[in-house]
Parts: sequence; structure tokens; C-alpha cells
Amino acid sequence: MELILSTYDFKGFGGSETYLVTAAEHLERLGHRVTLTAVELGPMAAAARARGVRVAGDPRALPDRPDAVLVQDAVTSLELAGRYPEAPQLFISHADAIDVQAPPQLEGVVSGVVVFNDRVAKRVRGSALDVDVWRLRQPIDVDWFAPNGVCRPRPERLLAFGNYLRGPRRDLLRGACDDLGIEFDQIGSTAGVEEDPRKAILDADIVVGYGRSILEAMACGRAAYVFDHKGGDGWVTPEAYPALEADGFGGRATPAAVTRYRLGAELAHYRAEMGLANRDLAVGGHAAHSHAAELAEIVQRLTPRPRMADDLLLELARVVRVKAQFEQRAMALSQENQSLREQLEAVHALMGTRRHRFGVALGKRLDAARRLAGAGGRR
Repeated sequence: MELILSTYDFKGFGGSETYLVTAAEHLERLGHRVTLTAVELGPMAAAARARGVRVAGDPRALPDRPDAVLVQDAVTSLELAGRYPEAPQLFISHADAIDVQAPPQLEGVVSGVVVFNDRVAKRVRGSALDVDVWRLRQPIDVDWFAPNGVCRPRPERLLAFGNYLRGPRRDLLRGACDDLGIEFDQIGSTAGVEEDPRKAILDADIVVGYGRSILEAMACGRAAYVFDHKGGDGWVTPEAYPALEADGFGGRATPAAVTRYRLGAELAHYRAEMGLANRDLAVGGHAAHSHAAELAEIVQRLTPRPRMADDLLLELARVVRVKAQFEQRAMALSQENQSLREQLEAVHALMGTRRHRFGVALGKRLDAARRLAGAGGRR
């Protein structure tokens, strides 16, 4: 089949971007011809090209008559529906709370939807869109993300792996590591982006994160602990796996509150054999080659969409694109505001400490001066 895979933002090394490259590589291994395209290109697009994936920065480089289009955002969904009115469109929905990553609620645009956890499935099935929804598992290239060496019997290094962990929640995790004498490390957009996180994962004994970062750690044979900006569900174990996978390892599978005490108590239960069990779970349920075969089978079952007015689709795509741009800017400003707030609080804390030290020192000098004055009066 001739396939186009699209996304709005192909700059950063996030979960949905990584998924697109993984799916493209493994669909090509099955003999399908795949071309990636995006509205905004960047480092991730360059990394995909370096791995041999075709990335079309110019719409004129796209195939004329694809057999199907796979999209994961509303902007390119509408644009490509207008350009390829006869091609079935499969929407890959990654999030339950980001509108641009939800399929357009317009009949005749999308032929079907694929989701990777029960939360997103519930949102899509609860929408007005009347299409088939397929619940698949998040795929990982288990040959690329593979164990290297034996896990240490006692944890020495913990890796916080994700793009959103910061502020008080990160402080909780760092504090628990300090209590246990475990070295704390972090990668992600808040601490330095890693194009290939394998080395950082394999250098760690425990990986803490959510979503794809947990699965990549599991595939590398590392102990994995679900905790990030939205919540924490604890260790991935064979017993906990069904509930955690159903939630997409998003930290919301259980109602338990996260505290420094809880983090410390649970991290203290680390066992080296956790990594071996996680590797088996990743290979058995999340191998990318199996996912690609499922995806190809779904695409072949899609039916063509009814033709719609091209000008309507393009206008809707423009409106959604503008909305997505404002949401991106709002998120960037929110993150910048949070960073500045943390810096300001750190400065205030430092000033408070210095004022306290100055007050103590001044008090001691005044006491000394009074004692000297009293001694002089007695003489």
C-alpha cells in the first residue's frame, strides 16, 4: 500500500512523534511505501530522515494517489481529507484532553480511529463521531530498546524521564531519592532533550515517568515506576500491568495520593528482577512489528469517505491550525511562567536564609557590645 502518515508538529521528541516514526519504520518492513509529512518540521524530522524514513516537507512531494492516510491531529486530518477525497483516513488519537489530537467532529472526514488506552477510547466513543474505534496497544521497537547488562541488586541511579515533571512534584521525587541515597537524574524538555534516550535508560536502575517513557524503560529491562505531572500509580509489575496499561501508564489508574513518604516507601521495594518481568511484558504486548501488522489490517478494512466540499475542509483546517498555534503559545507561556515562579521562590528562599543569618550575626554582635559596655561600666 501507498501510505501517508501525518502530524502537525514534528519538531520535538515527544511520544506522538516517536510513535509516528516507529509505525512508519515497521510498516515499511512489511513492504508498504510510507511518506511522513507535517505542518511544522524540526529536529525530529531530521532524526526520522537519518533513520531512512521519507519525510516530505513540501506538499508537492507527497504521493498523488495514496491508498490511505493516517493522521494524528485535526489540522492535517482536514487538509489531507480535502486533498485526497477518495482515500480512507485513519485517525490515531493519543490524548483525551488535547482538542487538536482528537478527530474532527465532522461526518465524512475520518474513516476510523485508533486509540492506545481506555481513557482516550472512552472520549472518542462518547463523541458525536460515528466511526469504528480500534483499541490497540502502544508499540515499542523492542529490538532498538533492549536490555544491556544486568540490573544492580541495589538501586544506585534513578532517571526521571518525561517532558512535564517539574516544580513541587519533581522535588518530591528528588527528596525521596535523597532519603534513600539514590542518585537522581532527569531527561526531557525541562532538563535537556535526548534524541535517543536508550543510554540514559540503561545507565539507570529505576526509570520514573509516564506513557511511552515507561514502555521504553520496560523494553530496556529496567524497573519502571509510573509518576509524573498528572499523578502516580507506582511500580509496573505483572499484577499491576493490566490496570496501568488500560490507563496508558498515565498515572491515573488509581486514586492514591502521592507523597514523599509514599514515594520513598515504594521505591525502597525495588528488586532487580523487576526489569526482567518488564521486558517480557513489553515484548509480549507492545512489539512494534505486531502493531504494524494490526495497523495494516485495519487500513485494508477502511471504506472510502463520502466526498465533501474542499473549500469547507481547507477553511476548517485553517481555523483549527490557528487555534492549535494559540494553544501552543499559551502552553509555552505557562511553562515559562512556572519556571520564572520557581526561580523567584528560590531567590526569596535564599534572601530569607541570608536575612536570618544576618539577624543572628547582628544579634550576637549586639549582645557582645552590651557585654563589653557592661564590663566597662563596672570598671
